[in-house]
Amino acid sequence: MKIVFIVGKNGGDYFAVKKAIKKGLLRNVEVVYMISNSSQSKAVDDYKISSDNFYCKQDDESRVSFFDNVENLLTKIEYDYIVLSGFDWLIPSKLVEININKIINS
Repeated sequence: MKIVFIVGKNGGDYFAVKKAIKKGLLRNVEVVYMISNSSQSKAVDDYKISSDNFYCKQDDESRVSFFDNVENLLTKIEYDYIVLSGFDWLIPSKLVEININKIINS
């Protein structure tokens, strides 16, 4: 199972999922991309140690532009689920519709 995390500044449950994968409690689970609305995200800082597959909102980027970029990015990634983890923004309805039955809010 391929997961994309969309996280806020702290990263929410990303760390618990990472730990469960490492311990073998979650088998056949892979975090394939990390997206954040914060350039200071603790989860992204952790994830980018082992992967270049991440995108952070730029300080001067609007929410609309951020979500347009996320939508475009998701068309280029192979994934099964999107996990919203510590992400406190409303997801645009278009992004939800495109990913119906693929979004998990932790």
